[in-house]
Amino acid sequence: MTDRDRDQNQEEKEEVIEDGVDQKKEEKEEQKEEPREMSEIFVTEEDLFDVSSYHYKDDGQLFVKDVDEDFDENKEANEFIMTFKKPSQGDANAIQTTSRISGEEGEDIALRDFMQLEFTRFLVLMRSWSLKEEITNESILELNPKIVRAILNGIRDKIGTEGII
Repeated sequence: MTDRDRDQNQEEKEEVIEDGVDQKKEEKEEQKEEPREMSEIFVTEEDLFDVSSYHYKDDGQLFVKDVDEDFDENKEANEFIMTFKKPSQGDANAIQTTSRISGEEGEDIALRDFMQLEFTRFLVLMRSWSLKEEITNESILELNPKIVRAILNGIRDKIGTEGII
């Protein structure tokens, strides 16, 4: 084998190696996934849900479904609807910060603390209601506690402990 043949063989080997390296680079690039759109992992103002409570007044007393044991299903009841936003991580932080619950992570909280967290979640996530009155702090505080309890129960039924834990 002449020097010329040896040089040519060496060049061919180098080309094969370069082709192999180039091919591996191309394969790696093909394997890389393009960034995907995953808008479903974000919570927006469009992620809403409704909670309804039903009530009627009889002899001056307010009866609320799922709160009063003696609520009569046969009586005509009024429906009160509130619309809430599903909680985002920012909402969860606001709920936990605003509620003034001082428990450390992993520490048990009392029932009263949990109720405070639920009411804070109610305030943070509420977006609208089916009343003519404007939603204000005063109007919320004037709601009958039975109605609020029914709404809190409805929120818990819809989203569990999201935004609290």
